[in-house]
Amino acid sequence: MVPPVFGGQCPGCALAGAESPMRWNAECFLECPVCHVQAQVLHGAVAIWHRLGHGAFTPPASLDPREISSPVPIYEHNGNWPRGAGPMIKTSEHLARYLTGVRSGSLPETR
Repeated sequence: MVPPVFGGQCPGCALAGAESPMRWNAECFLECPVCHVQAQVLHGAVAIWHRLGHGAFTPPASLDPREISSPVPIYEHNGNWPRGAGPMIKTSEHLARYLTGVRSGSLPETR
């Protein structure tokens, strides 16, 4: 099984078969304008943040796909980011479980 990867589209929307390009928000995170999942790209990986964004986007609003050299692995956020990340998300089921926690607000600030 191929693990989910990030290439500029929202990983949460991709689970539902939809494409939604991530956009930069006022907090310097990438955010999905549809479901408000936030992510941060650093050191050739992306971490899905533990809380949803608020839709406060800043220009340039869209993520330029050239900023991502190739699809990169996806990790859970943890309190050690950017020095490290949580577990790598290796399956669609893992991604769906983690996003359920993010959307419910049930994830702690640090894990």
